[in-house]
Amino acid sequence: MSSIGEEIKGIAEVDLPLLNTVNKITIEQLEQSVWFERVLRLSEKEALGAAAQHGSDRGGEKHDSQEKLQHAKTEFVELSGQIEKALISGLELANQAIADASTPEAEEEFVHVLEMLTAIQQQHGEYEHHVDQIFSSIDGGKILEQGQLIEQVEEEEQHLEQEVEALEEELAKFTQQAALTAEHDEQAAFKGLVTIVLVSVVAGLLLAMFVGRSIVQPIHNMLHMLNDIAEGEGDLTVRLNTTNKDETGQLAAAFNTFIEKLQNMIQEIGENTKALASVSTELYTVSNQMSASAEQTDGKSTSVSSSSEEMSNNLNSIAAAMEQATTNVNMIASAAEEMTATMQEIARNSTKAREVTSGAVSQSSMTLEKFNELSTMAKEITQVTEVIT
Repeated sequence: MSSIGEEIKGIAEVDLPLLNTVNKITIEQLEQSVWFERVLRLSEKEALGAAAQHGSDRGGEKHDSQEKLQHAKTEFVELSGQIEKALISGLELANQAIADASTPEAEEEFVHVLEMLTAIQQQHGEYEHHVDQIFSSIDGGKILEQGQLIEQVEEEEQHLEQEVEALEEELAKFTQQAALTAEHDEQAAFKGLVTIVLVSVVAGLLLAMFVGRSIVQPIHNMLHMLNDIAEGEGDLTVRLNTTNKDETGQLAAAFNTFIEKLQNMIQEIGENTKALASVSTELYTVSNQMSASAEQTDGKSTSVSSSSEEMSNNLNSIAAAMEQATTNVNMIASAAEEMTATMQEIARNSTKAREVTSGAVSQSSMTLEKFNELSTMAKEITQVTEVIT
């Protein structure tokens, strides 16, 4: 696919631009030939007219003819510049094509194109040199003397046209051949791509079938075993194949672990069932013994019932006595509460009496001190009185 892209890229970036450049050179070369012939016709006409009407007044006609001649020469010169630029562009494209050639045949072809362009450029230079000589003769009024040079220029024009047309034809064939090659390679690549796609599809289908089988078969086996277990006919000793290292192998291993635990559980249940049956037999025997004992106990219960009635009567009498004792206790409690209240009142009164007594004692002490002071003062007054008397 990359080679096809390179071929198409070469056609688009080199072959077609180079062919367009050569086609442009061809058109401009033809236009240049037309303008050269017009220059020759106008110059010969002017020279012949000047010889036939020598000395007559033809200034206006001569001026108009000179303007046309000058315009034709200007167009020729402009086309010469354009052709030279096109030749240079063609040489650059040819060199690039040689550098980017993908095959030796393409490189050889572009080398030949480069040689032809170089030859055309050289021939066109000689052609323009001879045309410049003719233009100089026209300016000098000696165009009628340049018949041989004009014939040579015309031969050069024809040769240039032939060379350019040959180059254009060769480039067209080469471009067409390159396009056909690219188309052929594209078709081959398309066929190869279709083949690869078909092979990929078939391989994908086979792989899908293989993978589906490897996934579905273990799951189908698990489903079959589960159905057998659900219907009560499953063989819990059977195990799934766990040789696969993928998720189905892991699932099979987990399923085998589950079946193994289920098998062990059922075995334990079977053993426990046997033990339970043995215990049930023993319980039945014990139950019969208990039934016989219960009948004996029923007879004894009757006598116990009579004793219980007598005991109940005694208990009722005791309850009545207890009730009377409770009433007396409540009365004693009420009297105790009243006594407690009286004692609390006496305690409060005693506290007040103690406070009053303490106050009275304090007042008595103070009175005694005052009395002692008065006694002392009375003694002193008596002494003073005695002294006085």
